[in-house]
Amino acid sequence: MIKIDKDPSQIPASLNSQKVKDAFENNKSKGFFEQGKYNHGDVKIALKAIYKSKCAYCEKSLTDQYGEVEHYRPKGKMKSLLKRTDLNSNIKRILETSQFNKSHLSDDGYFWLAFSWGNLLWSCKQCNMPKSTFFDIQENSRVAYSNESLENLHDKVKEYFLSEKPHLINPEFENPKPYLIFTKKAELKSRNARMKYTIETCKLNRDDLFILRFPLLNNLKRDLDKHFTSFTKYSKSDFNARLDYFNGTIENFFAETKKEKPFYAWRLFIIENYEHFLFRKPKQPNAKTYNLLIKLAMNQFGFGKHSL
Repeated sequence: MIKIDKDPSQIPASLNSQKVKDAFENNKSKGFFEQGKYNHGDVKIALKAIYKSKCAYCEKSLTDQYGEVEHYRPKGKMKSLLKRTDLNSNIKRILETSQFNKSHLSDDGYFWLAFSWGNLLWSCKQCNMPKSTFFDIQENSRVAYSNESLENLHDKVKEYFLSEKPHLINPEFENPKPYLIFTKKAELKSRNARMKYTIETCKLNRDDLFILRFPLLNNLKRDLDKHFTSFTKYSKSDFNARLDYFNGTIENFFAETKKEKPFYAWRLFIIENYEHFLFRKPKQPNAKTYNLLIKLAMNQFGFGKHSL
């Protein structure tokens, strides 16, 4: 999950079409979402470009899959995560702190934001389905519809972000990076209660994500080990020659560590914590030399020559 930059003024034409305006007026008269299409072709194209063909929550590539237009604030009846029967006991204990147990829900949801450009994200089905309409907010922070026009609601979510206190992280209005912690097994964790809520709500540690995330670290370590073993056993090449091979491997990893690539946050976390993820333990064979090569390669190519 990474920070996303969306221009609130670049509203897809379909969201201001007469059909959408008619649907908006109908929902407004009913006081709940009844009808209307929000996932038009131009909306999908725009969101796909903004999100670099990745899911807003898990960062999985959607190049070969269908992405979904997701409502950050649910357009329909909302549900509370605390009432889920399959909730992990540790997560439940966290959510039952004073911050979360005073959450407030309204059955009608945010029907007036169904066509709001600021409320639409790009998501994979595997995140969107468990997220569903779970949306807990802190007590007494709930916003209400104030009879605004459809045109004035496209950028209203920015104002809501400053006044309302939802537990779900919104990557368009806040930077998740300080809250993210990854383990050596590619499990996503956090010390932040709202990030924990987001991880649980969107199931960001589900099996399909482990299968995609873990090899990114495992393959890097495998290639570094292979180079080191090769030179140790079969070559008399000097230290600088070894370093060149380490540089090449790390250079390739940096080349894939870009915002438009899948799992940017995971890759960046590995780089920023490379000693934890890549260094050999002191008692392992040739640990001192191995760790020095990685450190030099990171300094010479990585942090010194790469802007993240």
